[in-house]
Amino acid sequence: MEDGSCVLENMMLAAHAFGLGTVWVHREREIFDGKKGKALLREWGLPETLRGVGAIALGYPAREPGRPAARKQDYIVRI
Repeated sequence: MEDGSCVLENMMLAAHAFGLGTVWVHREREIFDGKKGKALLREWGLPETLRGVGAIALGYPAREPGRPAARKQDYIVRI
């Protein structure tokens, strides 16, 4: 689960670097746990034990993203 999430995040960061927008789609576990999903895995020659983590929708943003909020001055977190 963690590795798949890292892969998707890196894909989203790479897309952003190219000026593309992304949206995380969180439905793959439900899709591939069902009958039709298992059939797709078999058709693709993949083991039915694979679990879906997520997918991304990719495209050009309709508008420029807003600027992030300014950092608080002298704000330090200590753990």
